[in-house]
Amino acid sequence: MKLSLSLAQQGNLYPSVYNCLRSLPDCALHHSDHGLRHPLGIYSLSLGRVVQAFKVVLDENDKIYQTPTDSNILAHEGGTYFCTRPLRVKLEIP
Repeated sequence: MKLSLSLAQQGNLYPSVYNCLRSLPDCALHHSDHGLRHPLGIYSLSLGRVVQAFKVVLDENDKIYQTPTDSNILAHEGGTYFCTRPLRVKLEIP
């Protein structure tokens, strides 16, 4: 399956749900009568939270990938040593 977005298709690069929510008229929703946000506002906040959480995950991954793997360097710098050797376990079955 191939997904594509283009300015010519939708006028912007947002997901199609953005355009759908953006086109909803305020008078048809009655959200303001109940003190609620417009659905596009709710979507934008939720999407922003997902992006922010994903950024935290990427930052943590970056820390792991930037960690030196040489145990001598880590021992001198007080870092963490990650053992990447295969684990060998001897199983004895009676």
